Amino acid sequence: MIILSRNLAFRGLVKSVALKLNLHTQAKSVENFVRTVVYRISWGRKPYVEFCRKTVSRRAAISPWWAVGNTGQKSWEQHGLQFHQYLISQGMRPDDVMLDIGCGNLRIGVHAIEYLNLGNYWGIDISPENIAQGWEFAADRGLDSKTPHLFVNDDLQFNEMAGTKADFVFANSVFTHIPAHLIEECISSLGTTMKATGAFFVTFNEGASKFHAEATDNFYYSRDFFTELCKCYSYVVTFDDGFPHPHRQTMMIIRSDKP
Repeated sequence: MIILSRNLAFRGLVKSVALKLNLHTQAKSVENFVRTVVYRISWGRKPYVEFCRKTVSRRAAISPWWAVGNTGQKSWEQHGLQFHQYLISQGMRPDDVMLDIGCGNLRIGVHAIEYLNLGNYWGIDISPENIAQGWEFAADRGLDSKTPHLFVNDDLQFNEMAGTKADFVFANSVFTHIPAHLIEECISSLGTTMKATGAFFVTFNEGASKFHAEATDNFYYSRDFFTELCKCYSYVVTFDDGFPHPHRQTMMIIRSDKP
């Protein structure tokens, strides 16, 4: 908890200085710039996935809730249930197959596994610690008998699905932490894992500054970026501005332009 407190204190200090200098729209960018410098000194040209995995591992060592961006079990439960209920409101039914990209330690997964039919939940995450904790959470709730499929992944090509195609693909706070070339890898691979009639629900940080584009922990993208990228792979994009994301991210829905 001491490490967590120091981390939060550092982030708060950077933001407060930026705000006092009237850099209201750049407060997050200043923080990200500092993170970028630290990343480049520490990791150089190593694969970005290694940096992400190491970052999550450090957070998981502090707390399973902090590992997925929550401050405690209460918010972990609330946010997971919120996302699950949202997917149901968008038409998800028990006989649907769901792929949870960046499933973490099953924040939404514990609700989805319970709701979906046997074997219909698939989750991938870059963190072995998250996957191991997820299995524990599932077992604690008696959900391991519903045979969820959980994998540690190294890329976003979805080979873990082994030919199974999902009706609902979900990724909360994944595009917020990866550079553009990995987002393109994900979009270009969707056809191998999502049904033609399926939908990909994904959140992102909305913005367009240079600092945002170069950040190594929190990436920001414009709506045009996703619209144009998806068009290249025969997908259409809509944005749900009514979704109250707990961290003010934008909800985006990606579907085939030829369902």
